[in-house]
Amino acid sequence: MPKILEKRHFEDVDEELGYSYIGDDYCILSGGTKFSLRKYEDEDRVIISDPWVVKFSSPDTHELICFVKNELFHKDIEIWHAGEGGYEPIPKG
Repeated sequence: MPKILEKRHFEDVDEELGYSYIGDDYCILSGGTKFSLRKYEDEDRVIISDPWVVKFSSPDTHELICFVKNELFHKDIEIWHAGEGGYEPIPKG
């Protein structure tokens, strides 16, 4: 069963520049893999930010996805690809 190693709240707000990013960062250990996740307060999705290459067939990844959906109560999970500058949804099913 995955385990939350760390949960850290963040508030990145700059009223002059007109942005506000508030939420929580998680470090979760699933099997032998550490995953970094981010949940913004105003979005209904969880973003896996590390590792950048996620093997969907991995038991660690499967356990993490089940944990996020059942324990953190978020159905939408995406992977952040920093080098590509975009998000990739986790396949449904």
